[in-house]
Amino acid sequence: MDNPIILLVSENADTLRKWSCHLTDDYTVEVALNWQESKLLLEKSDLQINLTIIDGSLIPNDYPFSSLSENIPGKHVVIGHQWPEEKQIQLIASGASGYQESDGNSTSLALIVSRVLEGEVWIQRHLIPKIIKTLIANKIDPQKLHDDDEITAKKKELLKSLTPREMQVADMVFHGGSTKKIAATLFITERTVKAHLSAIFRKLEVPDRIHLAIYLRSISGSKEDEDEIPQIHTKSN
Repeated sequence: MDNPIILLVSENADTLRKWSCHLTDDYTVEVALNWQESKLLLEKSDLQINLTIIDGSLIPNDYPFSSLSENIPGKHVVIGHQWPEEKQIQLIASGASGYQESDGNSTSLALIVSRVLEGEVWIQRHLIPKIIKTLIANKIDPQKLHDDDEITAKKKELLKSLTPREMQVADMVFHGGSTKKIAATLFITERTVKAHLSAIFRKLEVPDRIHLAIYLRSISGSKEDEDEIPQIHTKSN
């Protein structure tokens, strides 16, 4: 099987070299010094880019993050410098697959790429509930899901495989509940919550909380239809 193709975009040649050295052993790496060069690269080749890593300094403060998803093929991760949490949240909610601080350990770049290609979202864990709330409040869908009736029916059928307790946990995640809050509300340990989440992810075939929220959003369709999401509030374990 061919190696995944990773596109690196930065105006800093040293940054490109540093990023490349951590990825070339496992991936096919392409580089571009600016947006125009990356666009020409894509237009003049038949490359199927699996992941684009973008230097955050190339993104203007007023740049609409939704344009990244529209103009960049495959998944994309931004390496930024001291981005406010709200900016990170909007980036992920608009479709990016990850954000990493530029002063982080560069050797983790290979790990980021591996996790993102496996379908995970790379972001500070404590921001996940806020991202989910943003998705719900703004009706933003990172995967731009437009399920037909057959896919929606399949998703609802899979949802029936959850136990009542798992449905409670899924519902609380959908509404932005953290592991600690879910444990306190349901009178169970955080370890038990994590075990329920692992079972939910496996049964619904989703990799993480954000994708679980998207999954449930795609079934409910809109905030007015949220009564279709199980909302079971008992005290039994």
